Amino acid sequence: MIYLYCIIGDIDGIDTVDAVGADGLQTAGLTRACALRNATGLSGAPVFVVPHSEIAAMVSLTDQHKIDPAPESVWQHEQLVEALMARHTVLPARFGTIMPDYAALEAELAGRYAGFAADIDRLRGRVEVSVRVMWDENVETTPAAAGPAGGRAYLLMRFEEEKRKQQHRAKAQALAGELHAILAEDTAGNVFRVMATPRLVLTAAYLIERDRLPEFQCRVNRLAARHPELRIASTGPWPAYNFVTAGMAPKTGLASLLQEMMSDVD
Repeated sequence: MIYLYCIIGDIDGIDTVDAVGADGLQTAGLTRACALRNATGLSGAPVFVVPHSEIAAMVSLTDQHKIDPAPESVWQHEQLVEALMARHTVLPARFGTIMPDYAALEAELAGRYAGFAADIDRLRGRVEVSVRVMWDENVETTPAAAGPAGGRAYLLMRFEEEKRKQQHRAKAQALAGELHAILAEDTAGNVFRVMATPRLVLTAAYLIERDRLPEFQCRVNRLAARHPELRIASTGPWPAYNFVTAGMAPKTGLASLLQEMMSDVD
C-alpha cells in the first residue's frame, strides 16, 4: 500500500536518487519511482517521487491499512511537507491518506490533474498562517451558577443568566468580526470560526503571500497590544491545508491539529 503525503508542483530540479530494487516497490507497482534524497517519512520510511505530467506525488510504502494519528506520526508527516514547501508548491494530503497500489494513485493523479494544477497555480508563493484569539484567563466568560431557588425568583435568575450569556456572545462576535476584518486585509483567502467555546473568541486561517509574512505578524502584534483582555497568537507558516480545493486536505486542516497539540490552553 502507498501512503500519500502531498502533491507538488514546480518539480524541475527535485533532488532524487535511483530507487531501483528498493523493498516493496515491485509489489506496490512503483517500478518507475525515484527516492527523495536525504528525506524520510513516517517511521523513517523512504519517500518516493511519483511524477505525473507537471506534478508529482510524494509517497512512502506501508503495510498498514490505517495510520494512528499519534503526535509523533503527525509531526513526521508535517515535517516532510514543510521541508518540501521550502522549494516547491505543495498540496498537502490529509493525514492518513492511503492508496492500495500504484494503479489507484495514478488514477487519482490523472482524474484530478486539472484541479491539482489549478490549486498549485493559485497557491504558488503563498502559505497559511493560523490565528487563535482567546479571552484572557482573568476575563469572566460565563456567569456564576445560580443557587437553589424556586418559583418566580428562580425564573428571574435563569432569565438574567441567559441574558448575560447572550450579551457575552454578542460582544465576542462583534470583537471577532473587528479583528478578522483587520487580519484578513490584503490576504489571498481566509477561513474562520467565531465562539467555538465561551473562551475561544476566534479561530482562523489566512492565506498569505510568503514575502508579506512579517507585515502580517506586525498586524497580529498590534492587535495584541491594543487588546490586553485577549490572548492573540499566530502560528505558521504552514502548508495551505485549509485552501486546497481539489479534495486532498480537510477544511479543518492538519495545521489546526498541530496547533491544538502545541497549545497549553483548554
